[in-house]
Amino acid sequence: MFESLGRAVHRLRWLVLALAAAFVVLGGAWGTQVADHLRPGGFTHTDSESADAQRVLEDALGRDATDILVLYRSDTMTVDDPCFAAAVRDTVRDLPKDLVSSSADLWSTRSQQFASTDRHATYVALRLASDDDGRQMDIVDELQPKLDAPGLTEQVGGQAAVNRDVSDQVGEDLTRAEAISLPVVFVLLV
Repeated sequence: MFESLGRAVHRLRWLVLALAAAFVVLGGAWGTQVADHLRPGGFTHTDSESADAQRVLEDALGRDATDILVLYRSDTMTVDDPCFAAAVRDTVRDLPKDLVSSSADLWSTRSQQFASTDRHATYVALRLASDDDGRQMDIVDELQPKLDAPGLTEQVGGQAAVNRDVSDQVGEDLTRAEAISLPVVFVLLV
C-alpha cells in the first residue's frame, strides 16, 4: 500500500507540491483571522465543580470580588492631605455608574488598611457592573483614562486588568507565532 502511494506521489510530485503550496497559502490566509474569533476569558471551565461552587457562593453571598485595584501615590503628599483625598475621591465619584457598581477606599471605609505604612499611597477597590470577562476587559479599557487623579500617580491592577493584559499579550504572541511559523512551514514543505 505504501509502495503504491509513494509511486503515485513521485509520479505526481509537481501536482502534490502545488497542492501543498496552495494549502499553505490558503491556510496562512485563513489562519491570520484566528484572533478575531477567539473569545476572552476561559480561565475556568464553566462546568467544573469549582465553577459550580463559585456560583453557589455568589448566589448565597453575592458577588464578592474586586475587579480592579487602583493604587494612588504621591511622593510629596500623604493620604491625610486634603488635596490627596480630594483628588482620589473626586476621581472615584466621577467614574461612570454604568461601568462601576461599587467602590471602596480609605475614606469611604475609614479602614487604615487602605493606606500604605508611609501614608504616601492608598488603593481603591472597584467592582465592575459586569461579571463577564470579555465585558470587564472592555470596561478596563474605557475606565483607564478616567482613573487619572490630578497630582498623583496611579497603577491599575486586579483580575479584570490582568485578564485584559493577558488577552492583549496572547493576541500579540499569536501574531508573532504565525509570522514566524508560516514561512518556516513553507520552507519545510518546499
